[in-house]
Amino acid sequence: MRFFRDIPIQRKTTLVLMLASTITLLMAATGWLVFQWYYAEQLIMQDLKTHARIIAENSLAAVSFDNPNDAASVLSAHKADPRMLTARIYATNGTVFAHYGAPEPAAALPPGTPAAGFQFRGPHLLFFEPLVLDDKRIGTLYLRYDFQATRADLTRPFLLILGVLLPSALALSYLLSLGLQRVISRPILKLAETAKLIAKQQDYTVRAERPGCDELGTLTDAFNHMLTRIHEQDVALRQSEAQKQTILSAIHAGIVIIDAQTHDILDANDAALKLIGQPRDDVIGHRCHSFICPTEEGKCPITDQHSTVDNSERVLLDGRGNRIPILKSVVPITFQGRPSLLEYFLDITERKRADAELQTLHQQLLETSRLAGMGEVATGVIHNVGNVLNSINVSCTLVLDRLRQSKAPVLDKLAALFQEQGPNLGHFLAHDPRGQQIPAYMGSVAKELREEQSLVLREVDLLRTNVDHVKDIVSMQQNYAHISGVVETVAVAQLVEDALQMNAAALARHDIRIIREFAPVPDITVEKHKVLQILINLICNAKHALDEGRPPAKELRLKVSPNGGDRVKIEVADNGVGIAPENLTRIFAHGFTTRSRGHGFGLHSGALAAKELGGSLVAHSEGLGCGAIFCLELPLHPPAEGGHA
Repeated sequence: MRFFRDIPIQRKTTLVLMLASTITLLMAATGWLVFQWYYAEQLIMQDLKTHARIIAENSLAAVSFDNPNDAASVLSAHKADPRMLTARIYATNGTVFAHYGAPEPAAALPPGTPAAGFQFRGPHLLFFEPLVLDDKRIGTLYLRYDFQATRADLTRPFLLILGVLLPSALALSYLLSLGLQRVISRPILKLAETAKLIAKQQDYTVRAERPGCDELGTLTDAFNHMLTRIHEQDVALRQSEAQKQTILSAIHAGIVIIDAQTHDILDANDAALKLIGQPRDDVIGHRCHSFICPTEEGKCPITDQHSTVDNSERVLLDGRGNRIPILKSVVPITFQGRPSLLEYFLDITERKRADAELQTLHQQLLETSRLAGMGEVATGVIHNVGNVLNSINVSCTLVLDRLRQSKAPVLDKLAALFQEQGPNLGHFLAHDPRGQQIPAYMGSVAKELREEQSLVLREVDLLRTNVDHVKDIVSMQQNYAHISGVVETVAVAQLVEDALQMNAAALARHDIRIIREFAPVPDITVEKHKVLQILINLICNAKHALDEGRPPAKELRLKVSPNGGDRVKIEVADNGVGIAPENLTRIFAHGFTTRSRGHGFGLHSGALAAKELGGSLVAHSEGLGCGAIFCLELPLHPPAEGGHA
């Protein structure tokens, strides 16, 4: 069957027709032969029975008068039929009374009187007919007929059919199959040739010719409909690919797609190629570790170590061998039907430089603190300045990223286009299709520039606020030089909002939900920047606790409520990692910290500042994993000189 399955359809059609004709002819001839055998057998048996009864009637007189010669004369009437081999009349004692034909081995009847009827013995047909006179059996007529000769006569036409008619029928079937090729095989072959042409040229606009309204026509219509769908999908795929390339080119972050098994680069956008500093042909198809994270060759965090990479600092090698710091994230995807990795990264060279400058500034503050003999006070100041500088760094990064994505360079292109038109500028703007689009395009650019200006102004304003806060923190050291701090009357809710605003970018980046519960309370007269110092430190600590605890939903709750008639209470609560019971009081000790990268200055300096303001700072937690609540209690008015609440 495998041979038959793989041969061309023309040969299949020919073989099927010839095989069907052969089987049909053989079955018809065999049926005819079987019928002829059966019919001839019944006819001969009926003829023998009739002749036997006639001979029996004619032999009764000879047998009853014991005249064997007359009986033999009656039997000799069968000599005209060469197939009648033997005819005998047996007496009642079983001996041969009269005989005609060829002798037989046994001259007497077998033991017992045989019943009337037919018997087959090999190729011969035997018939027994009793001779009855006056209801008395006086003998038995025995006939032996050569049935093999009759079968031979019937077989000759069958052999003639096989020898003559079968080849003729096969030849006729072959000629008929050749004629049917035009009706059946040829349309199928044309459909197959069309499919080969489409597969070879990848041209899905080709269509197969419809041969008629039969099943082949239906098949052709379905084939053409499938080609239409494939063509539409191919066009949609090409459009999607073009849109993808447009989007990737518009994104300022570097994006590469990497085969998860071979680590070969499958695709990259223009930003990635620009950062790598190599042409596309020198990047696509090469291993990613030749450019990105070269130290991770053979120990990929995703495929080898089964970990995740999310906003992780890595190193990229450009075409000149320079090591560029990047912030990289990796997402597993399926690209072109195979497992792949989508990596997107940002050049953080400027941010690293700012971090280095920040670190330098931090070290300078520490050194200044040490040289000035400020000790613990200077350490607390440096810590609080660091918190504010982190907010400053975030704002700088946001402004820098926004300016890098600015649409301002588009104005240069428009100016060049206007200069290129010269005196024809009016006609170009009024009648040229490109010129007609410029007003609407400039409107969209202006809108984006306004949004950009708004964001930059907002961040610069926040920078100014943070810088002023740094200045005020430093000026607090005058308290230790017996110079009083500045006391202001402020709204408690606004004070909390200011602290939140200084940490807004970091909180948003860590997906922390802010819940405000501000009850009406009187304004308080207090050293504003000391309270800001405490609140900023508490919010920063809550952010770290939420990152370490990793709850399903990070929540930071800030609550303002009255506490008696002359005090207010500010609560900073999180659902983060929580505090062990034995650490609830130790966390305010100088140098004590539960974080691996903590230094133990923030809560200590915050507790001291709260005490100096006439208030208190306490912590509450149900244990590890249950979150924590820090409660800052302040008086409505500052305490008397030298006293504390």
